[in-house]
Amino acid sequence: MSALNYIVIIEDDTFFAKAFIQKISKLGEYQIKQYVSVENSLDDLLTLQPEIIFLDHNLEGINGVEAIPLLKEICPNSEIVVISSQLDIEVVKQADEYGATKYIRKDALLMNNTEEFINLYLEKPTNFQSFWLNLFKSN
Repeated sequence: MSALNYIVIIEDDTFFAKAFIQKISKLGEYQIKQYVSVENSLDDLLTLQPEIIFLDHNLEGINGVEAIPLLKEICPNSEIVVISSQLDIEVVKQADEYGATKYIRKDALLMNNTEEFINLYLEKPTNFQSFWLNLFKSN
């Protein structure tokens, strides 16, 4: 695995964000930045160019799925992972159409091996079929 410079988490649930940041922090020397909205992250994203952006779907202002095209424009090489506590198939389809690498339920992200998720994103982008399989395997 290549060294990560930055992981960005755009999440307005402070409890989830803290728990997730703790899990990522145990994995190594990652520079982790957290923002409560897409709008708050934009200026920094231009400079940071993170390898992974974990993006909550239900955000104030621009929601996660709506933000994907903008984030892809600002950070064309970043993997964008939509995270949500819901499982809405239409939102999953839209996230994929807009260019998200994955859509993962928050409970699966905290309960499963976070290192495997991060390694998966850095090693190779997944195709849409495995995107769906991982989604439903996370129950």
